[in-house]
Formats: sequence, C-alpha cells, structure tokens
Amino acid sequence: IPALVFLYREDIDKLYGLADIVISRGGAGMLFELQFFQKKSIVIPFDFGDRNTQHQINGAYEMAKENPHLFIVQRQQNFQDGARELDTNLNRLL
Repeated sequence: IPALVFLYREDIDKLYGLADIVISRGGAGMLFELQFFQKKSIVIPFDFGDRNTQHQINGAYEMAKENPHLFIVQRQQNFQDGARELDTNLNRLL
C-alpha cells in the first residue's frame, strides 16, 4: 500500500484530497478535520489504560457512531496479534 507518514504538514488540505483512506490517532482536531474533508479513516486512539488518554478513545467512538460510513476505531492493543484486523478494516473502507 503506498503511504505517506508525517507528523505535520502545512499543505494538509492537498493531502486529504489525495488520500483514499487516512490512518490516524484520535485527537479532537484530527477527527473534525477528517469529518470536514469526508475522509474514510481508521482511528487508533492513544490508549495507555489511564484517564489521560480516555478522551481520545471516547472521541473516536463518538465520531464513529455519528459517521459510521467514515470512521472505524481500532484499539491499539489489537495490533499485538498482528495486522489482521487492520487488513479487515482497510478492506471494509475500500
């Protein structure tokens, strides 16, 4: 899968236009940008098992509930068993 991985870009609007699917963390700003640009997304919220990261988990699930055609939430710990769930989710969005 051709991919571009980055932390920050000034030209994010152009990249959203080019992307078929976005894989991202679950920060509120990012979730609202993905919704604004109507980008199909797999959201992997930070989850360290403490109250400091609960907002990303809650926000991601709320956004997926409101926009099931755009968002799939995949929990970070699910990658311990390999990439099978990620592959399944990519295929669902494509």
